[in-house]
Amino acid sequence: MPSSATNTATILVFVALPEEHDRLLEWFPPHETISDPEHVFIEHDIQVDGFRMVSVLAKGMGIDNAYDATQAGISRFAPDLVVCIGIAGSLTSDLKIGDVGVCSEVIDVSQNMKITEVKPNRRRRPTKPGKAPRQAPPRTVIELSPKTLMVPPELSASFRFLRSHPTLKTDLAAWADQATLRREKQIGRIGGAGLDNELSQTPTAEIGSIISGPVVASGAFKEALKKIDRKVLSVETESSGVFRAAVNAKVPCITIRGISDHADINKNALERTTKQAARQLAADNAITYLALQLRNPTFMRIAASHLEEAGQPQLFQPNDSEPDKVLAKIAADLDSYLEKMSPEYKHRPNSANLPIPRISRDVIDDDIEDLEAKIPKAIFDAL
Repeated sequence: MPSSATNTATILVFVALPEEHDRLLEWFPPHETISDPEHVFIEHDIQVDGFRMVSVLAKGMGIDNAYDATQAGISRFAPDLVVCIGIAGSLTSDLKIGDVGVCSEVIDVSQNMKITEVKPNRRRRPTKPGKAPRQAPPRTVIELSPKTLMVPPELSASFRFLRSHPTLKTDLAAWADQATLRREKQIGRIGGAGLDNELSQTPTAEIGSIISGPVVASGAFKEALKKIDRKVLSVETESSGVFRAAVNAKVPCITIRGISDHADINKNALERTTKQAARQLAADNAITYLALQLRNPTFMRIAASHLEEAGQPQLFQPNDSEPDKVLAKIAADLDSYLEKMSPEYKHRPNSANLPIPRISRDVIDDDIEDLEAKIPKAIFDAL
């Protein structure tokens, strides 16, 4: 049921993996299961007057599944805010295992990526006298075509508000203490994980760019991602799909990701050593950070404002649902009016310029023969 029909603002939470969804259910008990044949929808008990939270579980990982699940949730519930939540791999030393990254923008690198191997021009010197020089191994070159999906500034600012509000600042400190205890309980006593340095630091949350693309299993790919933006926080595989669906529906959207690894070749070894505990810790910290935001009036006001705006009557209603027909009618009306007002317009050739103000550039002696300079231009083109 659309939120506008109930005067209740709806927050749609997208989750990609069943294990992440299980943690969401642990922290936010189900109030009602409202699934359909295609997707799992659950309304959660958040105990906040005037708001409801509905989660949607994707059919699997990846941008396409994320788009489909988010689009289905938007079509069914008409949410006023979309949150993509889950785990991610860190791309910066500022984020350790169990920390949280919140996006100020999502950088989509899933499209038009090119990976090539370049052979070196020179051969390696032989390790022993008398042996022929060996060919150096090829070098992997990764070319990306990133596209930036922006978060509304007021939505990113609502997370910074946690650090300045007197009450919320205390809540944030309590969240960090609880995250520290969870980390100690879940992975602190596991030997051989190589996390001693990270376990000595208090969990934190950072706001910055998050990259959305394929799973990282290459050092070269990780370095290519880090070159996009020196402030990039992490990489994951769903946010761009979630954002595209939200942007199409004109719904504000943000991503909250817990750090489960460092997006490198040691990722699988870390997961085996910690017995998936790092993944659970990352999910728990991201979800509890969302819970912290549900007590943040600035964050919740964004959803409430969207609901209020959606309930306002539209000043202009298109008389046809097909944009091409609407534009064709506008063009025909303009032609009819101009022909009525200007007999010369009626007999103009099809390639003639419309009778709107045009300007010419001042021509000086040096370019008097420049024919292009003499042609009047539309004001917009000239500027």
